[in-house]
Amino acid sequence: IARGGMGRIVSAEDPNLGRTVAMKLLLQGKAEHTGIQLRFTEEAQITGQLQHPNIVPVHELGLTPDGDLYFTMKRVNGRTLRDILRQIRRRDEVTVRTYTRSRLLNAFKQVCLGVAYAHSRGVVHRDLKPSNIMFGDFGEVLIMDWGLAKILPRALPGKVQSHRSGQSRWATRHGEVIGTPGYMPPELALGQLDDVDERADLYSLGAILYEIVTLRPTYTGRDARTILKKMLQEPLIPPSERAPELDVPPDIEAICLKCLAKPIKERYASALELHDAIEAFLEGALERDRRRAQGQQALDEARAHGEQYRALTRRVNGLAGQIAQIRAALPPWAGVERRRELWAAEENLDAARRDRTEAYTRAAQAYRHALEQDAELEAAREGLAQLYWQAFREAEQHKDRGNELHYEALLRDLLRAHPQPQFARRLAGDGALAVQTDPPGVRAVLFRVEPVDLVFTPVEPRDLGTTPVRLEPLAMGNYLLVLRAPGLREVQLPLRIGRLEQAEVEVKLYSDAHLGRSFVYVPGGRFELGGDPEAHWALPPGGRELPAFCIARLPVSCRQYQDFLDALATQDLDEARRRRPRLFAQGGFLFEERDGRFYIPDADPSGNPWDPNWPVMGVSAQDAEAYCAWRSQVDGVIYRLPTEFEWEAAARGADGRPFVWGERWEPTYCNCAHSRAHAASLEPCGSFPTDRSPYGVLDLAGGVADWTSTPVADGHERIIRGGSYNQLELYARAASRQAAPQDSVALHVGFRLARDP
Repeated sequence: IARGGMGRIVSAEDPNLGRTVAMKLLLQGKAEHTGIQLRFTEEAQITGQLQHPNIVPVHELGLTPDGDLYFTMKRVNGRTLRDILRQIRRRDEVTVRTYTRSRLLNAFKQVCLGVAYAHSRGVVHRDLKPSNIMFGDFGEVLIMDWGLAKILPRALPGKVQSHRSGQSRWATRHGEVIGTPGYMPPELALGQLDDVDERADLYSLGAILYEIVTLRPTYTGRDARTILKKMLQEPLIPPSERAPELDVPPDIEAICLKCLAKPIKERYASALELHDAIEAFLEGALERDRRRAQGQQALDEARAHGEQYRALTRRVNGLAGQIAQIRAALPPWAGVERRRELWAAEENLDAARRDRTEAYTRAAQAYRHALEQDAELEAAREGLAQLYWQAFREAEQHKDRGNELHYEALLRDLLRAHPQPQFARRLAGDGALAVQTDPPGVRAVLFRVEPVDLVFTPVEPRDLGTTPVRLEPLAMGNYLLVLRAPGLREVQLPLRIGRLEQAEVEVKLYSDAHLGRSFVYVPGGRFELGGDPEAHWALPPGGRELPAFCIARLPVSCRQYQDFLDALATQDLDEARRRRPRLFAQGGFLFEERDGRFYIPDADPSGNPWDPNWPVMGVSAQDAEAYCAWRSQVDGVIYRLPTEFEWEAAARGADGRPFVWGERWEPTYCNCAHSRAHAASLEPCGSFPTDRSPYGVLDLAGGVADWTSTPVADGHERIIRGGSYNQLELYARAASRQAAPQDSVALHVGFRLARDP
């Protein structure tokens, strides 16, 4: 049947049991050597005591009638692993189809169990190789040829015994090479027999596994000496590099390399551990471990990119704020020299935005890759949700509705499959509102604000009772709080409940007599100003605390200004003449003067009938302040021009709307160049009820623009706010700003009064 270096195996019949067995006999010339006889006997005794399904059983040890030693074993019909691998290398279709990698690995697991059992009995095989592993025709996998086995000297329960193991005279001597080159471990190749333990077999098992997955031995050479030299001196080529066409799984490669580690302590500690590693691979556990490791690596990368994204977001916002500051300080007519700083900052902003987009993309891809590798990696899912949330909040804060919806959809899709309560709460955005008044006990009614024909309109009143009150939860959104008390002016306070905002308002109420019927009361608080990218020369975005103030519901009319001129003429006629509405700073007067009195003309310069209730125009900021001083004397109240911050706060309320009525432009909602079918013209103050701010201030988007008390940096110019009858959308935006010398005049610029409550 087979022939080896010490014996031969023949087929024999057992007459007593009527079965065919395999009989192993010593070769001629070997039988006379006592040491060989003892080793032969030891093989039989060791194998006979190893009773395991994966170890060939020994039936009998004895002498032939001629006095030759023999032992009989189970006769196994099949083929060795060596033959199988050879046929696979030759691409034999039947063998390739029958012995798949999965089947060979499962068989290898059985070999590991057999070796583990032998180790548990104190036996090391020392010559494991493909030719010593038999595949039976009926699924058996057997470890053969225990002729070089060694019984370990340490005491073990149930340890295998043999006659030879107790006779040191016949023990294998230090320096003697035992095993087969290509499969023996370095310690056997070097004859370091005192170092040999169970892990020697682990190396051999690794070499067998290597050959199973690569179809090539670990080392090759023209002779045994060459193979041993390579094994001792050259690094092992990893399986994936040795056989790239076979797609060796990384986990199997790692198992091979661990078994084949030259330092003994780096190998698996036992054959059972090796068996478990193979089993885990076959069951997918190692694949999951690999994917977990890759997922963790991707998570680390995602976190790094995410931190870069956050840093770049801070940089983008900082640069955007810097640019807004530069623009706010830079008049529209500034020359190239003054604009270079702005252009450089804009280039830096563009570059930072590109870098931020790239960092976001890489972070999102890495988080998604981490989850693809390990779907249970909660840190990656939470990190991705946090990334989406940050991008969503950026879009929301910058009123980028398209990206806001995009990132919200991404986040909701992620949460739909794997809910995360903290993000669900953030997306819902519910906040709270606490209201205190002076005096207390004021009736509070809260309206939700919704666009109706583009106009933000109070709907669905909700009686909150009397102050102080607290409402929680309160859905995020725009509201109008109406406060009513007998004898006191009704207060209309626009509110915006931001995401998760805990809003607290304190409002002092006054009587009509105290505030003046022609004035609108704006309670103090924090107002979000500027930040409209489509406005002209807007303020940089940001919050500003403003004390309570009052602002005139309507601009000063021509009739009111006529009264001022007539009163001024009684004291200083020349000054009254100089302060008449005019086309130019020093001439082109519009009001006629006769006998020390002033008269509104019948028609404007364009020929339109002149209505005394038109807003006054063609006056300078200095004229407007002179009017304030006169009215202050008449009424006994200190009047002034509004600051530009007060003007914008009164126009936009709390929600930062771009137009006084809402989000979208509609030319028929204010007196502008396109409001009527006829040519643009002034109309009486208050003619457009839709040109009304959240507090009830009229004619801020159209009619005439308003001088403010706010100077430009050089002090000679003043800020002008609001749209006018001969302008379009740009200047009707509540955040738009203009500037002009304080002594200049224009037919589209007038003014309105302000005062402290």
